[in-house]
Amino acid sequence: MASPVSAVEVRMGVKPGLKFDVAGFHAKPSENVKLVFANNDEMMHNIVFCRPGTRLETVEAAIALGADGLEKQFVPDIPAVLASTPIIMPGQTFTLSFKAPAQEGKYPYVCTFPGHGFVMHGVLFVAGTRPVELDVLLKKAAAEPVVVQASALSLTKAKLERTFMPDCSPAAIAVALPGGQAYCWDAGNSRLRYVWRDGFIQKNGSYGRWRTLPTILGPIYYREPELPFRFANREDEVPETRFLGYRLVDGIPEFRYRLGDCEVREFLAKLPGKSGLLRRFRISGLKGGLLFKKDPLAGADINASAGTWKGDVLHLSEKEAVRFTLRMVEVPNKGPIEYWSMNDLSRSYPRKGSLVEGHRGRAWQFRSSTIISTEHKFVDFRTGGTVSFWIRAQDPDGNIPAICGWGNVGQGPSVSYEGSGRGLLLGLPGDAPVPAGNHLEAENAKVQGASIQRKVKGHTGSGYVDFVAQSGESIEWKVPVHQAGRHLLRFRYALHQRGGSRPLRVELDGKVLAERGDFRGTGDWERWGNLDFHVELSAGQHVVRLSSIGSSGPNIDSLQLVHMDKEGKGGKPAPVAPEPKPGREPALDKEWHHVCVSYGISEASFYLDGKLIRKEPFETRDFPDDAKFYIGQKVKGGAFLMDEFYLYARSLSESEIRELSKR
Repeated sequence: MASPVSAVEVRMGVKPGLKFDVAGFHAKPSENVKLVFANNDEMMHNIVFCRPGTRLETVEAAIALGADGLEKQFVPDIPAVLASTPIIMPGQTFTLSFKAPAQEGKYPYVCTFPGHGFVMHGVLFVAGTRPVELDVLLKKAAAEPVVVQASALSLTKAKLERTFMPDCSPAAIAVALPGGQAYCWDAGNSRLRYVWRDGFIQKNGSYGRWRTLPTILGPIYYREPELPFRFANREDEVPETRFLGYRLVDGIPEFRYRLGDCEVREFLAKLPGKSGLLRRFRISGLKGGLLFKKDPLAGADINASAGTWKGDVLHLSEKEAVRFTLRMVEVPNKGPIEYWSMNDLSRSYPRKGSLVEGHRGRAWQFRSSTIISTEHKFVDFRTGGTVSFWIRAQDPDGNIPAICGWGNVGQGPSVSYEGSGRGLLLGLPGDAPVPAGNHLEAENAKVQGASIQRKVKGHTGSGYVDFVAQSGESIEWKVPVHQAGRHLLRFRYALHQRGGSRPLRVELDGKVLAERGDFRGTGDWERWGNLDFHVELSAGQHVVRLSSIGSSGPNIDSLQLVHMDKEGKGGKPAPVAPEPKPGREPALDKEWHHVCVSYGISEASFYLDGKLIRKEPFETRDFPDDAKFYIGQKVKGGAFLMDEFYLYARSLSESEIRELSKR
């Protein structure tokens, strides 16, 4: 017996508040469906049926049609679409006949007219028997109050803000797209600057000197460091640009600008179903071929609808460049997690320091204890990380401890420079505390008689202990030891005199290690040194005590406990601090140099000006998860200028590091 022409017939209209008046209906697998849609609304609508789980992808694909949307009835040509009506004008009726899918499931239907798809949708339930879930949905829809006017809905059209933005010319336009993507368009240079997701911007007041630029509320995953276009017959010449304005295409901006003698129209929309962008270009007046240069370090994969890729350069003929599309898909962690150009005051910089002429634009001058703090924790960088920056030392022969790193001194790894010939190191110079072992601040210990001070610079933690009286003053630490064996007790201290010493009695578990511990002068109260004692310790808790013995003592900053039997790579005891290498490594001078330190879970690599200096063992498991990243000096050292700082949550290849050194 032949099946009927229409086993299921549904009549559908529109109710106030951008809603279909049928929230859902049922059909059996492969059953014929006849849908009669009467547009009783004042706006145009369509109905698009799509595969399970693809409603938002379909809506985003319709938005991305841009100027082609009306011609295509706002129905994107993608596999997700199963059946659709054209645009139905107000007061008109259209009948759509199709066969229900053979596979059971919940198939959404949606109006893809711009701005409607995020709220105007329903569900076709395909099942052998009518599902209970359909009745629950219909009951819920019937109980909803009639909305005469749509209230606060999710973003259905682009939001534009003409404002100052970080790392952009003053003519910036911030754009939030439907679907959670946002970007910064530079009208002064007629180009895309960067793209982020999961938020827009937070304004921080009027433009002035401090804390004025908006905060970007989401991770930037793609940056375009320069204008990507070149003319085929002038590959080394950056074309001149002139901004011509923009128009809104169904609520999404399309930018117009001159590129040399031709005119470009660029439409940017969210990439359907993925984190990324679709960039549609229309170019008129072009005479000859066009090139698009893809940044190999950008955080997105880019595919083109026309042209030929040769390495990172897309070659387009004059005909191909008239109309083409770039599809940009975010690649997690490929781009930098953070980037500080140092060109503006987008961060809450301390007032110490200043902006000066830099390697590229302006640079930040670090001196004393200037710190830029972040919320990035070491746990997100355990499997790999890279820091890349340009630096100019003001005293190349001096030390620059803790240029950047994680946590407090001794808590996480720090990138430093030692002017004595060791060069770059992932640790601290010899006159600073070692980065391994337990780091115990003196001000947190049991202090008797002596005072806790904070006025002298260069201490770690929140302060230090000042011995003043000749007797009756002491510091006592309770030290947990997790593994028995040889250990190093390292006291960090400062004493202004150049000759002589101010000895203290050193005791371990009530037994005297040194009746007159030789705390010799370091030359200045702000110059911190170390005094070491090698001891055998059992597992458990031990007590370490310093006490005055007839003269005032030095300033005591901290005690560190280092397990000397801990085996490193190759089965050898791990060194307390990086060993000096034979001869001098390439050193900094008063010129600008590019520094890059990249590491994995067991090895760190050091680069200067794009060239590998050395590799050394490095264990990420030695550091706490909650240590936060910083730039600056947490230990007193030489002043320096810094520019173009990148932080990556992965190790970079040598070719990528060479690319960074050219910028």
